[in-house]
Amino acid sequence: MSKDRHIDGGGRIRYFGHACLVLQTAEGAFVTDPFIRADSSAQDRYTLDDLPDFIDLVLITHGHQDHIVLETLLQLRGRIGTIVVPRSSRGNLEDPSIGLYLKQLGFPVVEADDYDEFPFPGGKVVATPFLGEHCDLDIRSKSTYWVDLAGRSAFVGADSSGIDTTLYRYIREHLGTADIAFLGMECDGAPLTWLYQALLTKPVTKKMSNSRKLSGSNAEQAAAITTELGATEAYVYAMGEEPWLGHVMATTYNEDTYQIKQIEEFMTWCADREIKAGHLFGQQEWRW
Repeated sequence: MSKDRHIDGGGRIRYFGHACLVLQTAEGAFVTDPFIRADSSAQDRYTLDDLPDFIDLVLITHGHQDHIVLETLLQLRGRIGTIVVPRSSRGNLEDPSIGLYLKQLGFPVVEADDYDEFPFPGGKVVATPFLGEHCDLDIRSKSTYWVDLAGRSAFVGADSSGIDTTLYRYIREHLGTADIAFLGMECDGAPLTWLYQALLTKPVTKKMSNSRKLSGSNAEQAAAITTELGATEAYVYAMGEEPWLGHVMATTYNEDTYQIKQIEEFMTWCADREIKAGHLFGQQEWRW
């Protein structure tokens, strides 16, 4: 069991891999999209042994299999205060209720609409809109999150896209400037039929399927989000690059892959503007 699972003061964010962050004050803790390995012998990443005793909030950004992971959640069920999930559009087959799903498994759940606030010991969480990434389908159950934590602010963007930067301008006007932005840049995602084919009532052409993808932000969009939020730090989470995620994501990358090139372009854009940035992998910690 890790000896520094808790902190005595200030704030701390730990990156546990993929889209999972653990954010803490001395009084409490919450976790985004928990996807955590149980292997206590791992030296290159945080594991379940590094979590605090009690997790006040679990924030789920959307219902894709790499963001709501029962293998992790079931191991944490007795340690979670509340799971915050985005409210579905009700009645659409492509947009099932994440809340009902988790309630049936015995989890304490609260459904969030845009700009709902959730108090947290030492700060607050605000559910913010999530654009794109769902193949242009009518899916409402997706949310990004704004976090005020021990005097600093972070935007947890998950796979949200910067297809309309006006949204992020509104978020800043409503909530202020973000100190840190966490973004997803799987900008050439799987086609429509990869995840949603079973819901289609008639076949679609390959051209149509490929035109509606599960894509996050490219370099230009990530830069626009960072600019509109006024963030002085920006981090791109690993996009299934960890070897233990291959069976879930079905992705492989090399140095010439389009997604990797886009991340490098975004890192250069940040460096040119003296914005601290990084492409996350394994484990990382921010403390103040």
